[in-house]
Amino acid sequence: MFGVIFLAGGALSFMAMLIVVCLWLRASGYLVHSIHEEHYHDLGKWLFALTVFWAYTSFSQYMLIWYGNLPEETVWFLHRTHGSWKAFAIFLAAGHFIFPFISLMPRAVKRNRKALGFFAGWMLLMHFSDLYWQAMPVFYKDGFGFHWITLATLTAIGATAALVFWWGFRERPLIPVGDPRLKQCLAFHNA
Repeated sequence: MFGVIFLAGGALSFMAMLIVVCLWLRASGYLVHSIHEEHYHDLGKWLFALTVFWAYTSFSQYMLIWYGNLPEETVWFLHRTHGSWKAFAIFLAAGHFIFPFISLMPRAVKRNRKALGFFAGWMLLMHFSDLYWQAMPVFYKDGFGFHWITLATLTAIGATAALVFWWGFRERPLIPVGDPRLKQCLAFHNA
């Protein structure tokens, strides 16, 4: 299940980053007439669906390990529920699933660009917390710990990805010029 959990988390963080980038491009004057409220509503529905999918896969992994009750597997959760990692796990469950699930359910939130931007940023933070919770209890067995290298690594990877995005952004059009369905996509409305 770990592969599916990482797939779900990656898809969720991609959708959150897509929302952040679209909102940033709109605020910068691009895509103002291309992506409108209906499109953001659909992006919000994807964010909601991927949040549920992440929670489903994570809970399934927990149930498999709990039900199997194999010592070589249960130790994985033992490290993550010891010391301050237990509070971190509760924060992760509440912040990565319960809070977004309840908040993203109403249609109005998914159609509000500020609220959607907040939740997209929040889900990126929660995905980072999830990855941190997956790996760091091995290094900090007694409880939560933070090292400057973690932040430096995140900054380096994020800056590299942003640079690659910016280079591609400068060389290609943002709208698929010549697409015969472009007019239909721009006039899209949710039912």
